[in-house]
Amino acid sequence: MKYIMSDFFHKPCCECNLDYIMAWIFFVLSNAFLGYIVWVNPIGIDYTPNVKSIKFILSCAYFFLVSLITRCFCKSNKKYFDLQNTPQYGAI
Repeated sequence: MKYIMSDFFHKPCCECNLDYIMAWIFFVLSNAFLGYIVWVNPIGIDYTPNVKSIKFILSCAYFFLVSLITRCFCKSNKKYFDLQNTPQYGAI
């Protein structure tokens, strides 16, 4: 659990690997989909008299939740190690 929280707060926002690419795609697509559902309202949700403020609060809430879920996708693979920085790699 300690490593997961360390990764959550200390990992960079962008790296060139498959986990980060999948996380960014999920982040963009889920925010676009949920934004469409809240702001365009194709299913006819009744937001009461304060329509714009309720939509703004819902948008902030789903943006925060999607951001947390996306950040969890960017966890480290503890089985991976870099062979280029290993001093004994390739030595006879």
